[in-house]
Amino acid sequence: MRIEFRTHGRTPFQIVVLHGGPGAWGEMAPVADNLSDIYGVIEPFFLEATLKGQLLELKQIIDSNKLEKVVLIGFSWGAWLGYLFAAKFPELVKKLIMIGSGPYEHQFYLELIETRNNRMDHEQKELYSEILNNLQDANVTNKGFYISQLGALCGNIDQYDDIEAEKSFASPHFDLDRSTHFQQALNEVIGMRKSGDLLKEAEKIKCPVVAIHGDYDPHPANGVKIPLEKRIVDFQFILLEKCGHKPWTERYARTKFFQLINSALIFKG
Repeated sequence: MRIEFRTHGRTPFQIVVLHGGPGAWGEMAPVADNLSDIYGVIEPFFLEATLKGQLLELKQIIDSNKLEKVVLIGFSWGAWLGYLFAAKFPELVKKLIMIGSGPYEHQFYLELIETRNNRMDHEQKELYSEILNNLQDANVTNKGFYISQLGALCGNIDQYDDIEAEKSFASPHFDLDRSTHFQQALNEVIGMRKSGDLLKEAEKIKCPVVAIHGDYDPHPANGVKIPLEKRIVDFQFILLEKCGHKPWTERYARTKFFQLINSALIFKG
């Protein structure tokens, strides 16, 4: 199995950041860079298109770097991936921090769709419908283009008050079908959510879990808080004000977000 990652800071590596998407390679670089003054951070680029493949990629990255227990910081899709990894390999995860996670029960997904729909104007709704139709059409080629369109559209809808990045990072490129990455693994977890299997995994998690969520994020906060606080013994949910889906790009929430992350990385005892 091919594994790809970059590192931030110095050894020992204690933190692994998990990007969203699936297939949003490199988007966690600002978070990794911010933490690298104090911690050694690994930023994987998940190249496998299946959920099982990405879980094994993460396991191989941890093993190849001879890491014992790590802190996983996962954003969006990466939050789900970290959650499932912590359930599958509890002995390898010291703490799980989930940022902007998707909901864990299907009923809350319907709230996400309604919120996005209410925020879109007529033109955006038409574009959204066109993108989804093209992604579902087997005859359409270059679906990676439509994935990028979808990301840009949802980025505008999902954020409260975006600011430009203070520092740019090289975006990795891989000669892969990004649409396959986006749809295959994602659909696997969506299927798990519909069946109830996704939520059942919570009971296998043994480490402390911190969920950070923006109050403007269309992914409903209660879709994370309500299901998980009943099932994970050490669970903390934090709601950020004036904050959309990606906290580190938010004008009013960015500073507080990094304060919360750094606070969550301080272990007692």
